[in-house]
Amino acid sequence: MIGDSRNNLFYLLHKDDIVTTVEIDPVSGQITRVGTKVRRELLPPGGSMSPDDLRAWWIRRAVPARQGMIRKILERQGIPSTQTYLTMNCGLSLSDHYWIRPVESSLGWEDVNLFTNGFRDDIGEMQFAHGGDGYETLDLTGISVFYPSASTQGELRKKWVIRDGKRCLIKGNYGDSCQQSVNEVIATRLHEGQGRVPFTRYELCEIMTEQGMRTGCICEDFADGETEFIPAYDIVCSAKKDNALSEYEHLSVYARGVDWKRAKYVPFSNIRF
Repeated sequence: MIGDSRNNLFYLLHKDDIVTTVEIDPVSGQITRVGTKVRRELLPPGGSMSPDDLRAWWIRRAVPARQGMIRKILERQGIPSTQTYLTMNCGLSLSDHYWIRPVESSLGWEDVNLFTNGFRDDIGEMQFAHGGDGYETLDLTGISVFYPSASTQGELRKKWVIRDGKRCLIKGNYGDSCQQSVNEVIATRLHEGQGRVPFTRYELCEIMTEQGMRTGCICEDFADGETEFIPAYDIVCSAKKDNALSEYEHLSVYARGVDWKRAKYVPFSNIRF
């Protein structure tokens, strides 16, 4: 994988802008040290207040170990942790423009970003193939492709596909039910009827599960090469909270007080909550 580094040192970048250097443990995938030279205006929301906050942001960025069968699948592939998996994939995401590269690498954003480059999501595909038992162990040595599932959030099993040139997320359900997928489509119909706010459109699709073919759902990626998604929790973690406020109140106060399109320390052209 390209995310290997001889000395465990990586640049954290936003597109092609270097934010800082980080040292990452090759086994755990955790950030063990943050460089002293930091472009604070480019730090990711939720990881901008201290080195510990940046470490916590990196942990949250990795696919949750409780998502579907991801823990079992990674163990079978010899990948010790979800953060290691994230490091192997240069920290890339289909939600924003942050990534890492070894300090000795000359890779650029145009070489690696998932919005314009093709990708395979073999690990994500395994989530829908009998809990990871439907595939032989992958030989990941020397493969210069990236797996977007390394940074895909949520507990339901998921995989990314490219459909008609568009990045699309396929989601499963809890157990043998299709309730979660049906709920997403119902929410789509409600938003269509209201016509008040932008929304992500979901459609039903067929997915493979341990019980055979079942109903899942699919949506197009709502981020792209110019638009990034910031989780509300990262906004909550971007400023010290008054103890008298709830997290929701803190989010409301902080978000209303920032001109997002002009804030120098938030390099995003468009923000969606």
